[in-house]
Amino acid sequence: MLAAVYRNYFKGDDLDFTVLVWADALIGDEHRHIMSAAKEYIKTDASGFPPSVGQLRIMAKEFKRKEREAEKDKLQLREPDPVPMGESEIEQRIAVWAEAKKILQG
Repeated sequence: MLAAVYRNYFKGDDLDFTVLVWADALIGDEHRHIMSAAKEYIKTDASGFPPSVGQLRIMAKEFKRKEREAEKDKLQLREPDPVPMGESEIEQRIAVWAEAKKILQG
């Protein structure tokens, strides 16, 4: 993707070697975060120069942090699973509701 956008920088016989070096440098990072970082860099770049491996890794870490934060928020917003009640607790609640109904009816 970067070679297509920054054609003057990535060209000739060095391209294969560059791809191997970048692949080796980014091997521990998640592909989707690196791709998101590369796309974001391309969209916002005003310099005309491609990113360094370090720049992409920093951006990818930020994408990963935001993803984790969103997942965490999603889990916190989820309603907790109901806890099953025992028979005696059900009977006790029915009695309380019946008593409340009597009070409300006068």
